This record gives sequence, C-alpha cells and structure tokens, in this order.
Amino acid sequence: MNAASFFEDFSESPHAPKQSSGGQGDPLEGYETGYQAGWDDAVKVHLDGQTHLTSTLSQNLEQVEFTLIEAQTQLLATIKPVIEEITATLLPGLVNEGLRALVVTEIDTLLKSNLPKDISLIVSPTDELPVAAFLNSSHALSEISLVTRDTLSEGQAYISCAAIKRKIDVGQALSEIQKTIESFLKQPELEQADAG
Repeated sequence: MNAASFFEDFSESPHAPKQSSGGQGDPLEGYETGYQAGWDDAVKVHLDGQTHLTSTLSQNLEQVEFTLIEAQTQLLATIKPVIEEITATLLPGLVNEGLRALVVTEIDTLLKSNLPKDISLIVSPTDELPVAAFLNSSHALSEISLVTRDTLSEGQAYISCAAIKRKIDVGQALSEIQKTIESFLKQPELEQADAG
C-alpha cells in the first residue's frame, strides 16, 4: 500500500462548489452588483431623510408664522385702545401747531428772495387769531398780508408771493396719519385672513 491510500483526498469533494466552465461570468460582477445595490439603497435612504426634514421644516415654519401673527394680533388688540386714545387726543391739537410750523417753513423760504410785504397769507376764519398773533410777534412778519376765506377749513392755508402759490392742508396730513395708524392696527388681521 502506498501512503496516499491512508489519507483521505480532499481535493475533489462532492460538496465543493464547481467552477463554471468556459469563463461564463466575471467573478467581480457579483461584487459590483452588490455594491451598486447598497449604494442605491443608501441614496434612497438619504433622499427619504431629506424629504422628511423638508416637510417637517415647512410645517414648523407655518406654525411659527401663524404663532407670530397671533402674537401680533393679541399685542395690537391690547394696545389698540391706547393708540386710538392718543391719536384722538393729540392729532386734533396738532392742527394749530402744525399749521404754524408749516406756515413758518413756507414764509422762511419765500423771505429768502422776497420782501414780507409781497407775501400774502390766506387762512380760515378759525385760524385767523392764532396766525395773526404769530405774525404780529415779529415786526418783519407783521408786514405780511393776512386774509381770511370762509371756503377754507381749519388747518388750511394759501401762501402766495408773485407767481408762487403754495397750499397747506394740515387736516389732510393728519387724516393720512390717522389712516396709516388704522392700517397698521388692522395689518395682523389681514395677514391672519391671508394665512387662513
């Protein structure tokens, strides 16, 4: 007997996988297919995660925006009576002061190139006394012609000199201020209506 008969031969086992004959497949092909499948799965998981984050962020931003609008609405609802009281009290009192300030500005501009006696000021009968007192407080301004016109309302005036004619309307300016304040106070309600 020879030595090979005492040992079992493991070189050709009936259970051993057999190599495909004829070179029908690349041994790296299975590796590439598995790698590509893993990569595709990873990309899909990443995109799903981004979609979820985008959706969550969008929902959170909508909630924050709605909460901000609610907070503004509550804040303005709280201070609205105070602002309305201030405007109702202060704005009418500003007519005389506003008229005086605007008349002073216009007269100063005209006095740079004109004499006081060449300037004419037309006011409402209501504004005649305060404007006359202001003009008589200075000798130079007392030469300005002051005329009243019934068609003008309180806070309105015309200043003219030669070809220059300027209109002052304090009431209109105060009305625009009032409209701006009202629009500001209604803004959160409009935003909430748009959001809803």
